Amino acid sequence: MIAEEHRTQETPVGSLLSNINSDGDGVGVPADPGEFGLADAPPNGAAACGSATEEEDATDATDAAAAAAVEEAVAIAEAAAAAAAEEAEAAAKAAEAAEAASSSDPPNMKRRHAIYEIIDSEESYVNKLRFIAEKYIPLKDDPDVTLPPDLEEKWSIIWGNWWRLLEGHEEILAKLKQAYETDLDTVANVFIAKERHMTSWYSKYCENHRKAQHIACDQYRDFFEQVRQTLRDKEDMNSHLMNPVQRCMRYSLLVGTVIEKARKDGLQGPGMAGWERMLEIMRELPMKTESIMEASRIDNLETGIRVTSLGQVRIKGVLRLSVINGPYDPSSNPAPSQLKFEQRKIFLFDQMMLVTEVKRSGKVKAGDQFSSMQTIYIYRSKVKMNNMRYFSSYKYSAATSSNPADEEDELLFCVFDTTPGANVVYVFDPVDTTTRTKWVVELRQMEKQQMDFLKILQNPVAGASDHLGVPAETTKKSAKDKDKGRSDSRKKGKLSFVTGKSRKSRAETEALPRPQTSRERKNSCPDAEAAAAAAAAAGGTGDDALDRSNKELKKVHSEMASSCNYDQEAAQAVASASLRRSPA
Repeated sequence: MIAEEHRTQETPVGSLLSNINSDGDGVGVPADPGEFGLADAPPNGAAACGSATEEEDATDATDAAAAAAVEEAVAIAEAAAAAAAEEAEAAAKAAEAAEAASSSDPPNMKRRHAIYEIIDSEESYVNKLRFIAEKYIPLKDDPDVTLPPDLEEKWSIIWGNWWRLLEGHEEILAKLKQAYETDLDTVANVFIAKERHMTSWYSKYCENHRKAQHIACDQYRDFFEQVRQTLRDKEDMNSHLMNPVQRCMRYSLLVGTVIEKARKDGLQGPGMAGWERMLEIMRELPMKTESIMEASRIDNLETGIRVTSLGQVRIKGVLRLSVINGPYDPSSNPAPSQLKFEQRKIFLFDQMMLVTEVKRSGKVKAGDQFSSMQTIYIYRSKVKMNNMRYFSSYKYSAATSSNPADEEDELLFCVFDTTPGANVVYVFDPVDTTTRTKWVVELRQMEKQQMDFLKILQNPVAGASDHLGVPAETTKKSAKDKDKGRSDSRKKGKLSFVTGKSRKSRAETEALPRPQTSRERKNSCPDAEAAAAAAAAAGGTGDDALDRSNKELKKVHSEMASSCNYDQEAAQAVASASLRRSPA
């Protein structure tokens, strides 16, 4: 009976153990005894014994549960550690793979990317030029488009030499891609070869830029805005017209990046020299175009004067200027205190000096980076280089000065216009010595170039000797030997009238300089003066030599007309006189 009762009580105990609640101290606390029918159990010995057994069993169960929890926590920690180790191993492998990949890249990869940026931006620029050429420029001939009155006559002014820009840069782009595939550092040579062309393109475009902006962005703004909306164009006319100007200014930044990468790569030799030369060209190009753009804002120019036909702007600036009647005569020149100076903007071109008056327009927009373009200059006078005489200081009569001891002002310098009927002296006050030095250096250099050119025209042989550094004694000796050889040939009857050439003596052949090839003449005579000298050195005697001299001199005259700034009629007269003096 007791055993049966004991067995009956085992079931609630097992149930009790399975429903143990754990408090904060980890000690098992049984649930309410009423839940298991033990609330009315008699407190006899068997029950007490059973209760003690139950407590022991509960303790054992609690320990077992705690051990299981610890084991589970350890297992979770081990799993987490294993996962972290796997992730670290995977990261290490990825880092090794990245390092291996980077080590397999060419050492000039960064320079390659910088060069590719030049080509990519060039292609984008060409696409912009082509968009205008295909969408806007043909509108004049489109029968479905009605242009506003008078716009058709101004159409060519707006676009200027746009087609020439497009064709030129398409050619450049094709050569850039070819150079990029063959040799990275020959990309610079493409632009170096086009230096003269690009200067011409952008000078002509910038000459017309101010008028184009006025017509398209002011006078006919509504029409072009309607066209823009029809074409769903994101850029307005002002942006389109500014694209070429901005492009020529951006080249130097792109090339500067390439040079920076090239130096890190240790590039040297012709490759590095090419990039440095390109950087120099691209820094000069914006300066040249900016000067032309500024000069294009000169109003009331005389008929026939175009700023793009005057050569490059050697120097420009605002100076104090006084104009007096010529000629320049120190015995009668007034003292500086008697001169009336006015602010004038001076443009000194290769072929002409332009005197203008500054007059700012009222259409300047605040914050506009191109607001300086609104400055307008009123044309006042000009001086051709071949009619200019330069004086490095201003000398005057002591009788006209308040201080008779002073007879010269070394800060002032003068330009005398010798053009028949002009008879004007321009007295410049540079205010400071730094400005004076800049102008004096340019004027002195231009005067020397003019004198050298006139010397070559008047006496090609002597001018060639002076320019090429041939000693005068050698030239005289050559002339004497030539006359002696000709005389000996006549005496001996060896003068050939069939070919028109005399047989040269040995002394004459040794004395005369060897005729240069075209390649040698090009390398040794980079300018027109040297070309004339080489032509004179290569000439012979007889009718064929006279014809050859005539052709060469005409060629020199044509080349120098655009670079040495002289009056063409006067130069032709001097050339003709020089030819008449040449021996047949």
